[in-house]
Amino acid sequence: MTRRLAFALLAATMLLSACAPPDDGNNPFAHGKEPLCSEPNESTVLIAQSVQTATRLPCIAGYPAGWSFLDKDVRRDSSTYWLTSAVVGAGSRAIEVQLVPSCEPQGEPFTDIRAAGAEAYVATSNTEETRSYVFEGGCVVERIFLPPDADPELLAQARSTLGFASREAIARELDEQYGVTHCGAGADPCEG
Repeated sequence: MTRRLAFALLAATMLLSACAPPDDGNNPFAHGKEPLCSEPNESTVLIAQSVQTATRLPCIAGYPAGWSFLDKDVRRDSSTYWLTSAVVGAGSRAIEVQLVPSCEPQGEPFTDIRAAGAEAYVATSNTEETRSYVFEGGCVVERIFLPPDADPELLAQARSTLGFASREAIARELDEQYGVTHCGAGADPCEG
């Protein structure tokens, strides 16, 4: 499938779903705009296509009390999404998660069981904690913006929101459940 045809099909699906009757649960592109780890949706697919070499995709593992999805920006070769918190001191863009084809991680190596097989690094400053996850075909940079005197529980909550999805597993699920062909790392090559 050429890139133009894939984009046209995605755009048509998105436009038609906006005019369609209420979703019956069978349309993978009609469920919200946040990239959830629990199920692929429009955001997950768009993020996957933005960095086609990435074997892993960032997603939201869950929301601690008071945390929510704010927005996303998907472009060729990068995707970014933000989470916000109603908790005092967290700010409107308390967490920024970005997927890019590659990065130069800063900080010290650390082990994160959520990203088994990825190289993980953490760097801290007075107002930010940056975690970089380097893996085959991509890099996820998570920035947590909290005041220096933030409650340690708030930082622990922020750290718990990031999850990773296997691109191959998402491609397989989209194909099996919805007949949607996905391209890129772990799937057929993208054309065009």
